[in-house]
Amino acid sequence: MTGTSPADRVIRTPDQRLRVFVSSTLEELAQERQAAREAIERLNLTPVMFELGARPHPPRELYRAYLEQSHVFVAIYWQSYGWVAPGEQVSDLELDNLRAALAWSLEADRGLGLRLAGALGYYWLIQSHFSEGRRWLRLLLGDRASLGRGPDVARALAVAGSLAWRQGDAVEAQPLLEESVAMCRELDDDELAGFALVHLGLAVLAQGRPTEAHASFEEGLAHYRAADDAWGIAFSLVWLGTTTRTAGDLDRALVLHLESLARAREIGDPWLLASALDGLADLRLSQGRSEETLPLYEEACRLFRAVGDGHALAWAVSSLGFALLSVGDHRRAMGLFEETLELGRRYENPTLALLYLAGAAGVVTLGSEDLPPEERVRARLRAARLFGAVDELFRELGVAMWQAFVSTSDELLAAARAGVDPEAWDAAFAEGRAMSLERAIEYASPSSPA
Repeated sequence: MTGTSPADRVIRTPDQRLRVFVSSTLEELAQERQAAREAIERLNLTPVMFELGARPHPPRELYRAYLEQSHVFVAIYWQSYGWVAPGEQVSDLELDNLRAALAWSLEADRGLGLRLAGALGYYWLIQSHFSEGRRWLRLLLGDRASLGRGPDVARALAVAGSLAWRQGDAVEAQPLLEESVAMCRELDDDELAGFALVHLGLAVLAQGRPTEAHASFEEGLAHYRAADDAWGIAFSLVWLGTTTRTAGDLDRALVLHLESLARAREIGDPWLLASALDGLADLRLSQGRSEETLPLYEEACRLFRAVGDGHALAWAVSSLGFALLSVGDHRRAMGLFEETLELGRRYENPTLALLYLAGAAGVVTLGSEDLPPEERVRARLRAARLFGAVDELFRELGVAMWQAFVSTSDELLAAARAGVDPEAWDAAFAEGRAMSLERAIEYASPSSPA
């Protein structure tokens, strides 16, 4: 008796013409998928669209079989991408597709790989695939001298720098972005120059140099205006408002933040709107208007959750936590700081762990106000150790406390010192500076003994 093993069976596509596999979400990009289908058919090619419906094979098996038999792969990206199987958090089909294409390019066509990696920039950023993106870009950008100074290299460098900044690695991000900016100036590419300059400003700001960051944001905004890029203009205004506030011009900062918010609403991009709301809330928090910040931060958190940007959500959640501290809701604030820590671990960003530690120190400090004197001192010495750990770990990372939290952090430090012997406080602070990150996180836990 003879037969064919399951491994030998082939699932055939509908015909044998040149096949173009179109990959995207179905509902979100329905119009774009239809336009792609019509264009492919006009070229007398076969579109392979993988629409859902009754099929004789499981979706995952069918998808991979059609993909393997296609000659051209076209991916259309927006805020979501891929098919998520029941019980899964991330589409492994989406990552399998990208990994296969990028792995092939490393051997066959690095130039094409760089173009694909650069085009995936917003996908990696919004979907928080930072480590994945950085790994591929390091491989593709190796032996940089042989790649030349074309637009694909400039974009890949800008994406690599932005991903590094997102993971709290501002020191590595800066030279990548500086190199991209230099290439963009040579290429006269205003849109990409705006992107690279704004992210260069963010990398510099993370290192505690707001004046230098401000100049980068201003130049980035000018390039976005030259490119008539409405999204980029609104994005630049968020950060220009931040450094304007840092410089002390609160009236001008408010104008910039309100303009960014109005533009974001007009564009209708929920991620951009969340960023604009977050920036305006940061301004209000720095002015001590904590009650006004709460609905702004709440809405920003809701929007970041909706679009699936867990990393941006982590920053918004920590911001909301500090605002809640200011209005006395310590329990809810601690829950948000714990969520910040969880998200920081997920995205391998130690800076977020430091925000958790600073927030936990604030909870301990403000929660001690109604304690008996001896217990209050013990609590504040505990806070001193946490603040010491934060100070040293920020120094080791080569970054500074995020500007939105500087005034709040300073206020919490002053509150933690109140009523404590200065020598005892300084000794506790020094003990904290000797802690590792994991030891400090363990010490910050509410269940940890003082």
